[in-house]
Amino acid sequence: MTRLPIFVLSTFLSSGSTALAQWSVFEFGPGTQLSGVHGSQQVGGSPSGASLWTGSPASLIALGAAQVYATDGVQQVGKSNANTAVLCSGSAASLVDLHPDFYAVSTATGVDGNFQCGSASHSLSTYACLWSGTSDSVV
Repeated sequence: MTRLPIFVLSTFLSSGSTALAQWSVFEFGPGTQLSGVHGSQQVGGSPSGASLWTGSPASLIALGAAQVYATDGVQQVGKSNANTAVLCSGSAASLVDLHPDFYAVSTATGVDGNFQCGSASHSLSTYACLWSGTSDSVV
């Protein structure tokens, strides 16, 4: 038996003093991994690489990276096929390489407004990183 990844979206509606829950369930297909959600955006990986959805499998947008781990509803972060941290804003054309100089690999794992967080490694050490939209902004 093949199991397909599913994603459940819930919406809470308020009617006077009563709260009502509304649920939607989607099957995103084989090979799909969901790793982040914010508002109406879902991010993760699919057979086509880093992916962004807005509530249904048909809304898939390929982001031109290897994997996306998080979204703040506007921007998405993850890693490229070359294992470098990346930032996207809803399309492959918006991809920004955040990889800091002098590191072997990097990954962005969180985003909120103007800031992205993650890590970068070289030799035997891994360091926490904070970016603000460019590779030069890393601290």
